[in-house]
Amino acid sequence: MPWNKSGALALALCVSCGALRAGAPELLPRPLSCSTSITPDRFVVSGGISAQSVGPKEGSEQIARQLAAMRVFITSKGGTLIVGERLRAARNPERDGGSTKLPFIQVQRIEAEFPNDAEADELIERMLKLGMDRYGKEAGLSENGREFKVLSAFRFAQLDQALAGALASCVRQAAQRECGAQALACAAQARVVAANAQSEALSGSDSYMRSLTLRLPLYGEAQAPLQTDKVELQSAHPLRLRIDGTVLFPGTPQRTGAPRGADGEQ
Repeated sequence: MPWNKSGALALALCVSCGALRAGAPELLPRPLSCSTSITPDRFVVSGGISAQSVGPKEGSEQIARQLAAMRVFITSKGGTLIVGERLRAARNPERDGGSTKLPFIQVQRIEAEFPNDAEADELIERMLKLGMDRYGKEAGLSENGREFKVLSAFRFAQLDQALAGALASCVRQAAQRECGAQALACAAQARVVAANAQSEALSGSDSYMRSLTLRLPLYGEAQAPLQTDKVELQSAHPLRLRIDGTVLFPGTPQRTGAPRGADGEQ
């Protein structure tokens, strides 16, 4: 799903279901429609640590010391250090004024995840003092110079679970409308045939924000882990979603073919 003209991101959730198990209650297709939200729960700082040296081993030892100090600090703040790619490069020695430029360089890409209520400025300032001298997700061999880089974002640590919870909430709301006093039992036997979720309009850094198509297992069965792209926002505010689809509730015998309307007619 592409960006719209305003540069907003459309987040798409696709739910695909298999056949109902033998012996399941006879079910009736009903419309599934609700508004809900999911809230990011992690604050993320992205960057890198560099080391220039005469030989590669010396540079590796320097980065190892800096990573150890960085990990101690991040852990003390309830965070997690994520060590990414290690970039290595070399050049011919050359004279620059009265000094010789060191021939080897390494850059270790890192991310630090913290609770989303962390003190952002304090964390970033301390990480800079501990040696983070490359900034953003694309931290590379070249020095950042005067170009500004986005350092931080807010992330969903468990996106699959958050989306599954939003879908389950929507099913419970539909069960209250369709089943009345039997809503709890109705929701427990429900099966989602198809559903999609459209996010509110978002704006962000398009270097790492993208549209997503996600698949979830049949609602009500054990959920297997899914590999999904990360969703990152520029604020900790909840992300509003509109979910629409079709759900099967206990009622008349299940019909096959295309989903039917709320009254059961094509």
